[in-house]
Amino acid sequence: MSLLHSFYCWGQVSVILISTVFFVVFGIMNWQILAVLWALVPLTNVFYFSKVPIASLADKHGSISFKKLFSMKMFWFFMFLMVVSGASEQAMSQWASAFAESELGVSKTIGDLAGPCVFAAGILWPGTLSLAAANCSGGTAMFALLALAGDLGCSLGPTVVGIVSAIDGNTMKTGLLTAAIFPILVILYQVAIKATLTLGG
Repeated sequence: MSLLHSFYCWGQVSVILISTVFFVVFGIMNWQILAVLWALVPLTNVFYFSKVPIASLADKHGSISFKKLFSMKMFWFFMFLMVVSGASEQAMSQWASAFAESELGVSKTIGDLAGPCVFAAGILWPGTLSLAAANCSGGTAMFALLALAGDLGCSLGPTVVGIVSAIDGNTMKTGLLTAAIFPILVILYQVAIKATLTLGG
C-alpha cells in the first residue's frame, strides 16, 4: 500500500516536469492544448479499468472492528499524522510556485521546479502508511480511514495558506510561514509515536 501511494508522488513529479517542458517549448499561452492532452490520461483510464479484473476484498492478515480500531491510541496518532502530512505536502506544493514567482522574482519554470516538483518528492504519506501497517492491524478499513485523513489534510493546508495570505494583504510569505506549523506537527507526532512504541503503549 505504501509503494502504491508513492507512485502518486512520482506521477505528480512527472506531470510537473512534462508540463514545464511543454511551456518552455510551446509557451504558456498554449495551456489549453496541454489541458486537453492531460485529459487523455483519465479518458484512457476509463477503458483501461474496464478491462482490469477486480479482486474481492480479502485481508490475509485479518481485520478488526471499527470499535476496536477507534479505541487504539496508535491509530489516532497515525490519523493525525496523516492530516498534518497531507497539509504539509499540499500547502507547499500548491503555493510554493506562486511564492517563488511573486516574492523571489523567479520565472514560472524555476518556480514550478523549485516548488511543487520538489515537494512532490517528499513522500510523507507512504512513510506514514508503512508505520501504520507495521504497528496497527487495522486491515483495509484502517488504510481507508488513513487515506481520508490525508485528504482532509490536503484540503486544510492550502486553505490555511490562502486565507492567511489574503488577510495579510495577499502576502504569500505570511501564509507559507503559518503553514510551517504542519511540518512541525509532523515531527512532534513522529516523536510521540516513537516514544509510545518505546514504552510499549
